[in-house]
Amino acid sequence: MPEYVRWYDKDKYLGAFMMLLENLPSEIQVEVANDMLLNIHLILKEKHDNFINSLFETSPIFYKRWYDFSPALHSAVESMQNLNKDQREELILMISDIIFKYTNKDFSEVMEKLGTISSGQKHE
Repeated sequence: MPEYVRWYDKDKYLGAFMMLLENLPSEIQVEVANDMLLNIHLILKEKHDNFINSLFETSPIFYKRWYDFSPALHSAVESMQNLNKDQREELILMISDIIFKYTNKDFSEVMEKLGTISSGQKHE
């Protein structure tokens, strides 16, 4: 019987990001989630009202996953799931400052080492 693989574990970098996010204290998870939501809105170039309405459509029916217990975190992760690979990469680069602030891990360097971005795309 095949083992279930979470959607974000199919990409080694995204899986590492999600593991890091999961292991942050809950108050910091919320800060990162809020930053993610602000940046997803920019990446999608979607009208603010439309984006906010789409967040309400992703409310969890069952609270089974680690990120379902925080509305902000749930909305951020579900919104990130709907991004394509390039948009997810852009999002992670955009929020790398807040990740670094709380973990001292520079994700743009990690991504470069994994070969997922070129050094010219490094986040400032």
